[in-house]
Amino acid sequence: MKNLFKILRFGAVIVMVTTLTNCVADSGYNLPKPLTSQISEIPTDAVAVAAVIEDRMRGHATSNVKGVLLPDNLGAGLAEKDFRYDGFSVTAHKLLRYNQRPGKTDGRIIAGRLEFEDTIGRRTEVLYYADYVFETGGVRVTDVKVATLFSTFPEALMFIVPTKKVKAAGGLPKTHSEMLNFVSSNAVDWPTPGLIPRKVEEYIIFTFLMDRVSPTAENELKISEDDFSNFGYKDSSKYIDINGWRIGLLPGNFNLATSDLFVKVTFIPGEEAGSRFTRLVGVFPLDLNRARRMRSSTGS
Repeated sequence: MKNLFKILRFGAVIVMVTTLTNCVADSGYNLPKPLTSQISEIPTDAVAVAAVIEDRMRGHATSNVKGVLLPDNLGAGLAEKDFRYDGFSVTAHKLLRYNQRPGKTDGRIIAGRLEFEDTIGRRTEVLYYADYVFETGGVRVTDVKVATLFSTFPEALMFIVPTKKVKAAGGLPKTHSEMLNFVSSNAVDWPTPGLIPRKVEEYIIFTFLMDRVSPTAENELKISEDDFSNFGYKDSSKYIDINGWRIGLLPGNFNLATSDLFVKVTFIPGEEAGSRFTRLVGVFPLDLNRARRMRSSTGS
């Protein structure tokens, strides 16, 4: 299999999928096994180039990393228009490729994955590619590309908030992080049995995808009588997409002490993924007493 990068464009979003030697199925993409994921084993020149790429992705015009020249005509396009990784830090750097640059000029061609996470547990990954040459005092980048590696099986969280609390607050926050903080702070305290109302109340069910997903991915919030199929009622569900993090909202009247329904989150990856079947990424009992028993039985 030839070593190459395929770039697929969906509007302003660039998704890079690699097909390299020793390819394996990786989260729905045809990606290679990492050469290493230990930062101490990654060559210092590759670490430095990746750090400069990260700085440009964050919108920084210059970098504190010494010895790497990334020309403006190459670096200017690495930052997204509306997302600059504020609050996110790199949790893993996996080197996928490190080869001698072909031709007479000494240099390298590298590729890797940068994994990001913020303080509230949201995650995203980026693929990068760079071609650079060694010069006196450091390296000069001659080609560079980055693309978001959208999740194909995102983690889903579910919260149930009394509608009256949303009304009392005058509505919902606008950012994903503020929304998650508000919802989690005002959600029904299901671990405490005495705080669950034993009558029908008006609620809003919220689901959050904690991994960044593609603009062409499909995500649905459903109510169902079973906990195993992909089917359920979804006509009243609404959705918000904030920079690739999805939020589902479903209003309804429920008795959380006696309900026998389940909340489901289904997901189909975006067009860039190798496999686009519907997957059940979250199942939550609407009966919070049942949820508590399930948690106790698993020891979590």
